Amino acid sequence: MEARADLVVFCVFDVLVLKGRNVMPQPLRKRKAWLGGLLEPVTQSVLTVGYIEEAGALFYARAAALELDGIVAKDLDSPYLPGVR
Repeated sequence: MEARADLVVFCVFDVLVLKGRNVMPQPLRKRKAWLGGLLEPVTQSVLTVGYIEEAGALFYARAAALELDGIVAKDLDSPYLPGVR
C-alpha cells in the first residue's frame, strides 16, 4: 500500500478559553487577536480570514455575486454569549 498525505482542514473561528481562563466576556476583536497569536507558529499551513470593519458592503456584494446562501457577521465589540444569536 502506498503512503499518502491526506488533507486535514481545521477551522477555528473564536477563542472561548485561554490558558484555563474564560474569555467569553471579552470583545470579539480581542478574542480574534488572541486567536491570531495562537496560530502564528503554524501560519504556513493555516488559512486565516481577517476582517476590515469598512469592508462589510464589499464582502456582501462579493457573496451575492457568488450566489452564496448567506454570510455571518458579528459585532467586533460583542462578548460571546452561548446560545444567543
